Amino acid sequence: MCISLIKGVIVNDAAELDMYSYLKENPSTKNHHYKTTCAEDEDNRKDASPIYFLSENAPSFLIYVGSKTFTSIISQNKDFVEN
Repeated sequence: MCISLIKGVIVNDAAELDMYSYLKENPSTKNHHYKTTCAEDEDNRKDASPIYFLSENAPSFLIYVGSKTFTSIISQNKDFVEN
């Protein structure tokens, strides 16, 4: 049996929880792109998105989301919790 050293995670107004879905809905533009963090390869976007690594073995999360934050942050955090 493997015992995880991480017992919990605190997330504060997290962005980029699901860059794969975000960039499908909001493609990069000349001025707003994510080539450095997520590249153009869709597989890399999934690899950079924590939502695709959730499992029953994941530690507990305490998630804070500001009421005046970006709508994409609100929706990604909601999707993250629902998964």
